[in-house]
Amino acid sequence: MKTAETVVLDYAPGAGIKQALAHARVVPVTDDLAERESCLKKIQGIRSRLLPVEAEASAELAKQERVALEEVGLAKTMNNISHLGEAKLLDPAAFAVRNKDGLPLLAPFSLGSAEATIQSEGNDVLPVCCLNYYRDVKEKLAARNGFLGSLIFPIFAVALAYLFFWLSDLTVSSVLDQTFPASILFGTVLFITAIVAEATEGRLKQGIIFGACFLLLMVLWPIAGLLILGAFSQISFRRLWVASAKFSGMIPASARAKINEAKLCGGFKEIFLLAEVPRWEVRNEPMPMPTLKGDPLTVGFDGERFWLIDAWETTTAEQYVADEFVTKPNDPAV
Repeated sequence: MKTAETVVLDYAPGAGIKQALAHARVVPVTDDLAERESCLKKIQGIRSRLLPVEAEASAELAKQERVALEEVGLAKTMNNISHLGEAKLLDPAAFAVRNKDGLPLLAPFSLGSAEATIQSEGNDVLPVCCLNYYRDVKEKLAARNGFLGSLIFPIFAVALAYLFFWLSDLTVSSVLDQTFPASILFGTVLFITAIVAEATEGRLKQGIIFGACFLLLMVLWPIAGLLILGAFSQISFRRLWVASAKFSGMIPASARAKINEAKLCGGFKEIFLLAEVPRWEVRNEPMPMPTLKGDPLTVGFDGERFWLIDAWETTTAEQYVADEFVTKPNDPAV
């Protein structure tokens, strides 16, 4: 699944939803599913009979087969959801709209959870079909740790070494003369360990820098190096950062009925809500901020495409109770 190009917008109420609706494309209803399936089978049949020497023709037929598969999938989904009203395809570019802080203007909420969270490391709480579109946010959160923060512990270890030398009445030269060979060995081990540890996370350059710092400390200050070696497996230089938001309000009865219809039609693998988030809460643990009252979208995913099922306006719990259960002066007596 390809990711969309990131678009940065200044936040204004409704800007994210308007951007999404502007790129929604109406798909005309078709009734030629059988014809498209027949064409697909014909292409597959011809391709299966080709010889290896006909590689060029096979490659061309493969392109036609992909197009035919796309058309068949589109027609099948259209048949399943035609009773839901006008069918619109939602451009995945809607998931790539960001604010000036690099955080999404629109957040997808699974129907089974009122929270949406994106973590610098670990699993995100988002609809599975949307995970790929928020990798840039994970990288931005991870970058909050910064290079300077990663050096705090080594600097602290050097300070402890100076304190140890002073309290023990030792000289740096005497310590180096006695432990220099071992310090080089330990420094080399630290250097390799740092590179491997960071390379597995896709940060080879940072690993080389860390490893070089450790090696330098081991060569110049053996005791400081031993302190780092003892704590290397226990102290993480990276902190967990979590951007979280919470869906607020209630889904009106008409929108809830449309969601139930979409579930029953069998055309979608996943159904979720897309709502504006004016401000994400970024902390070291989830602390969801409520979304503002706006006009969320109900979106369905058929395995390949995103479909706009419905657009509606949220209702607060207080307003829902007032509308449904409070007798108004002009209402007939119950």
